Amino acid sequence: MKKTLIIIPFIFLCMTMLSALPDFGNDGLSGLSEAQKKDLDAGKIVFATIGSISQSESELIYAAIIFNKPIEEVWRLISKTEDQILYLRSIDDLKIIRKGGTSDNIQFTVSAGPFSKTYRVIHRFSPEKMGFEWNLDPTFNNDLQKLRGFWRFYRFGNGRTLARYGSNVSLRGVPTWVESLFKKRGITDALNQVKKYVDSGGTWRCSR
Repeated sequence: MKKTLIIIPFIFLCMTMLSALPDFGNDGLSGLSEAQKKDLDAGKIVFATIGSISQSESELIYAAIIFNKPIEEVWRLISKTEDQILYLRSIDDLKIIRKGGTSDNIQFTVSAGPFSKTYRVIHRFSPEKMGFEWNLDPTFNNDLQKLRGFWRFYRFGNGRTLARYGSNVSLRGVPTWVESLFKKRGITDALNQVKKYVDSGGTWRCSR
């Protein structure tokens, strides 16, 4: 089965960092309509922007999703970024360049239709905010032009977790239609894979 590029770690900022992890309010529901909240509660992935964003964040695609696990387990599973190859179908290869402290550096090789792209991502963790953000490693010759994003996690009652996600990516050397094809659809597919992985307690694996 041909794979299409799905970039999530979780997928990220070009050469400058996001100024701070976005604030979605104490409950994580800021910016969501009542209809979107109902969709979330029904298990759907919701796409929405936040009310006030900086120019550097204006290209991010924002999503909200509920995991059926406590926040501590969600954090443990998703913040282990080197495990993304277990549940994200688009990742062909993953190498740990550096791991430790409040950041890591992971090299990914992913499929983008007939293309293959390799890049390195620096993840910066903020456990006190239950979130982390990522950007391209500027010292590496990345096949991506831009990559940045974040995760934020919130307690959602009954042992569940609300997650807010943002991501933007721009490729080098591929047609515009390829980039447009995977952006929102790719994020939706990837988030569905993340949800299966987290809701299973980390036992679910993607097919390749």
